[in-house]
Formats: sequence, structure tokens, C-alpha cells
Amino acid sequence: MRSMTWLVLGGLFGAACSSGQVTDSGAVNSLPSIEGVEIQPLPVVESSEIECVAVGWFDPDGDPPLYVLEWKVNGESVGSSAKLTGDNFNKEDEVACELTPLDAGGEGESKSVSVVVENSLPTANSVEIDPLPLSVESTARVVINGESDDDNDAVVWSHVWFVNDEQVSSEPLLSGNSLTRGDLVHAESTPDDGDEYGVPLLAPSVEVGNALPSVLSVSIYPAVPAPTDLLSAIVSTGDSDGDSVSVSYEWLVNGVEVGNESTLTDAFGVGDNVLVRVRPNDGIDDGAEVDSDPVVVVQP
Repeated sequence: MRSMTWLVLGGLFGAACSSGQVTDSGAVNSLPSIEGVEIQPLPVVESSEIECVAVGWFDPDGDPPLYVLEWKVNGESVGSSAKLTGDNFNKEDEVACELTPLDAGGEGESKSVSVVVENSLPTANSVEIDPLPLSVESTARVVINGESDDDNDAVVWSHVWFVNDEQVSSEPLLSGNSLTRGDLVHAESTPDDGDEYGVPLLAPSVEVGNALPSVLSVSIYPAVPAPTDLLSAIVSTGDSDGDSVSVSYEWLVNGVEVGNESTLTDAFGVGDNVLVRVRPNDGIDDGAEVDSDPVVVVQP
């Protein structure tokens, strides 16, 4: 008889629970039998923990179920443990288990079954839209958090974009040119490992916010002032939402603030260095401050 681990299984669909010893009752022995073997659970993938389960134990003498168990991967023996994990097999491997019923009198007919390890679906913990906040000046993309594939396959993601629940694009990126402030944007992202698509993931909706106003240009007129000149700030602004833009002013003479109007006079002399700092506002937000090039006051 083969010298292997004996595993006791309870009932027709039992799981290995303990090792045991065969005892001899002294009567004429009848060998036990089983109808078949199953690997459970199915399907088997890289992350599975599987068992080899006997179906239909029968022993005319009423002996309790007892088996010799052997696992094989691609025809090579990998042991006789009650359970087998993905540490022992990979995608497309053939995993087989063989159970041999036995009692004190010997071994019955062995039964075996095999399965092919299937592809593990790619997935991720979550997906989200970037950047935040989102505006009409943004180019939106989907960020994948915690991508995983138990088979270590290369994963490619496809994205479907929705604006106010209407599908608008299946491109990797979504341009803000197609958006309006107040729109709700979300995306559905699907992983593909080259064999199968994973379960689509939804990026939470993001509201398109306000695009900040900007200063396109700022200069001082006249560019070569005299002490008695009236200096004016010449400002050009822009706003991607089409909002009306107002401007606040800060005049600096030799680095010291001297005025807050659009013009300045009687606050500088020959040799002084003058610049104007402007900040735009669209009624919702301030934009970035911009300084003009400085001018130097000269003797007329």
C-alpha cells in the first residue's frame, strides 16, 4: 500500500478534517468505493483556495470514509494538503486531484478530476476624476486607484464620459471646451487584461466650477513719465465662462503702496520706480494678481 497522508472526510460531500488510522475488525473485508471527485469551489482562479471532495462513498462493511489525497499541477505532484491555494498554480494551469478510498483491507479504485485555472478579472479599488476643482479650462482625466490583476496581466482602461447623465465621449480625456459651469460630469471606466473585461467602475460626479478670471496684459501709460504726468493702468482681462471682469489696483512707488485707483498722480518724483499691481474678479472669485513692468520717472 502507498505510504501517504490519510484524510478522513465526513458524509458524501465532506471536507478534510483530520488524519486517522485504519483498524482491522477481523472480518472478511470489502473494499470501499466512491462515485467520483469534485474540485470546489468553481471556477478556479489565481486567488482561489480549493478542496478535493469525494462524491458517493460506499463501504459494504460500514467503515468510515478514509482517503489518500494527491494534488497535481500540469501533471506534477504538489502535495496532499487538504486545501490548495494559488501559490501552487497560475492562469491556464491544469489542476487535478485524486482521491483513493481505503480501509483496513486495502485501497479501492482511485477517482480523479481536473480543471483549468481561469483568468482573474482585473479591477481597482476606485476611480475618480481629476483635476479638482474642474472648470471649463480643465482637461479631465480618470485616475485609477489600487489597480490589481491576480494574474499580473497588463491592464488597459477604457472610459465613457457623461455630462448631465448624457454620454458625450469615449476618449481618454474630456476637454473643458465641451463643458459649462454647473454641469455634472461623471465617468464609467472598464478594465481589460487582454482576455476579459472587468466590472466597470463609476467615478463620482463632479460639478464644473467657476473658471477664474485672468489678467491678459497690464501696462502703465505713459511708459516714460514725468513728475507731473497722470499715470494710467492699461489692463486687458479674460474669463473663460464669459463673466464680466472688474479689476482692483495697487500702485507702488519704490515698493510702497500709494494708491488704489486706475490712475495715479502727484505721488512720485524724478528717479522713482513705479508699477501697478492688478487683480481681476468675475463676481465669484478673484484671479491671480499681475504686476506691470515698472516705469522710471524722468526729468521732463
